[in-house]
Amino acid sequence: MDQNILLSKVVANPTDTTWAQAYSTLNLYIVLSIRSEDAEAGIVTSGKELLEKIQREYFSLDDKNITNIKGALDKSLEGINKNSISIVLATVKDNVLYLVIANEGEIILKRDGKIGVIARGDADNIVAYSGNIKSDDIVYLVYQYVILTFLYNLYKPISGKNR
Repeated sequence: MDQNILLSKVVANPTDTTWAQAYSTLNLYIVLSIRSEDAEAGIVTSGKELLEKIQREYFSLDDKNITNIKGALDKSLEGINKNSISIVLATVKDNVLYLVIANEGEIILKRDGKIGVIARGDADNIVAYSGNIKSDDIVYLVYQYVILTFLYNLYKPISGKNR
């Protein structure tokens, strides 16, 4: 079965002490926020480097299951002050939605006209969740002023004589 993902992003402008990004590539969706008390810390560069590190760890996984995805995010954060970042990550594989949250953030699901929080981060921890995703589900990755939304749409190619 093929999938079609529609995507939207809302991100606040960076400041000297905050930087955020809503990012998606292939089948990886990330909301990343970094805070610093030092305006000279090069927060934009630090944020971009962390985002690249997360991508490298994720895409190097042979088996993208919840345990490995959580481990990849944890490895990406080695040596980083975890109190200064929040990451909300989602990926879909075989109609399963995998969710990992570092620090704070939440994931909201809209399904069949109903909407609710399905995952919430825990300060100073990395938490992971998984569950089935259905066609036409809308998933919102949220951290304060950063939102990444995607519509998961499964479709079957048209086949047969009458096209």
